Amino acid sequence: MTRGGGMLARPQAPAGRPDERGAALLVAILAALLLAVLGAGMLLTTATDVQLAANHRDGLELFHLADAAADLALGELGARSDWNLVLDGAATSTFADGPPTGARDIAPGTRIVLDDLVNEANCGRPAGCSAAAVDAVTADRPWGPDNPRWHLFAWGPATGLAAFRRADRPGYVVVLVADDQGETDGDPARDGLPGPDNPGAGVLVLRAQAFGAGGLRQMVEVTVSRTGAAVPTATPGDDGTVSQVAGTDGSETAAAGAAGPSFIRLLSWRWIR
Repeated sequence: MTRGGGMLARPQAPAGRPDERGAALLVAILAALLLAVLGAGMLLTTATDVQLAANHRDGLELFHLADAAADLALGELGARSDWNLVLDGAATSTFADGPPTGARDIAPGTRIVLDDLVNEANCGRPAGCSAAAVDAVTADRPWGPDNPRWHLFAWGPATGLAAFRRADRPGYVVVLVADDQGETDGDPARDGLPGPDNPGAGVLVLRAQAFGAGGLRQMVEVTVSRTGAAVPTATPGDDGTVSQVAGTDGSETAAAGAAGPSFIRLLSWRWIR
């Protein structure tokens, strides 16, 4: 009330200073939103880091699986007397989970097709390769008729490898073999004769690949040579032609009766990323 008995007047905001209660509420809401955005960003960063760490772990595991598959293949190749059967696809590893064709399911939503892998290596076209495409000169395959013809040598679940006993992690390994690109005989399905003009004689290349869930893949490529009696050698005949001579162990050797053990020599190893 006023002094005269009237009602008290409601205090008015000073001139030039509007009521700040609404502004304070707005600042509080904006601060809460900023904190929420920062929190969500931190959660997203943490989840991304966890996923990257998991992918790195799985990638390293697949790399070691590919290396183990290459070791397995090299052990079997060292025991074979005739690499020509390997180069033309007639001889394969004992490590195989069925025919060298068709699809393999690695994990839910992850599948590979063996035929596609071979075609991809031979001409870069998973759907299929024509003879012209295989012989085509490209940046990756510049040797024309001497371009490697890749064949499946070993394939199967990673659980079949001695180096891998984790049934809770999906994995599948594939090993492809081919004649060395240094061959100059124009026949990639057969190991050529050694000589100064054919540095690829007695040399073979392996590509070991390991596949995991989510499309992860690791590959190593190994180039090896074989020394010993099993290495084919040029032998001139009475008519002046050059042929290969088979040893007593059935392999093609320098001379009859020169049969003996052969040894694998590592020429190169690389991790293909």
